[in-house]
Amino acid sequence: STARSKFGCSGKLKAGTLKETTTHKKNSTVHTLPKKPPTSRKSTKSSFFARNSVRESLNSTKRTVKDKFTVYELIEEHLDMERRLELMKQDLVVQDEATLPNICHILDPDNNGYVQALGLLDVLRGLKLGPDRMACYLLFDRFDKDLDGKWEYEDVRNLVNPVKKDYSEILAGKEESKKKLGKDSMVLLNRLLRSYLDMELTNSINRTKVDKMDVKKMFEELDMNKEGFFTLENVVFLQLIRRSRSC
Repeated sequence: STARSKFGCSGKLKAGTLKETTTHKKNSTVHTLPKKPPTSRKSTKSSFFARNSVRESLNSTKRTVKDKFTVYELIEEHLDMERRLELMKQDLVVQDEATLPNICHILDPDNNGYVQALGLLDVLRGLKLGPDRMACYLLFDRFDKDLDGKWEYEDVRNLVNPVKKDYSEILAGKEESKKKLGKDSMVLLNRLLRSYLDMELTNSINRTKVDKMDVKKMFEELDMNKEGFFTLENVVFLQLIRRSRSC
């Protein structure tokens, strides 16, 4: 009965009665196991979340710094490609026979007055540029400003027109030439089209990198004057800072 009262009907030790006792001797010694200090679940949880919060904050900071440098690199790469394209356009338009009608005829050999994406793909393959469909469609979409599925005269102008005013005026001031594009002009046009295709594929890959970043933070970093936009000067200035810190 004594054992039942201590252990209960099931014969198991009740909570809080873990004592080593001897009841058959008068001078029995009771040994009680030391109790552990009570641990608050609340404090354990709060410390756990605090550690996680610090860890997440550090990881976020590392990601932000890494993303910032990646954005600078992507912008720098894009600007470099645009500079090379600009030089190629300038080299092309100074050729005597490199008029817009002649260039349009290369891209629109059937004289339909427009170029569609599949037609452009056939032309590029005929020029031995051999692009895949994705590169061709990316290039086509870039200059199909009105999204009508066609390249027309103004779209081709945007394709080859230099940004620099002096060279742009050269192209605009040319009269229609009876000469067809010569060998040198065709080499320059092919090189320009090849660079466009490579650039569009590179931009497509870079867009997947940007999708994983906190674009809002990157924009705020570049928008140093908090004007809602940033300029080339902002990018160049931040590039110089980044380079000076890496030295």
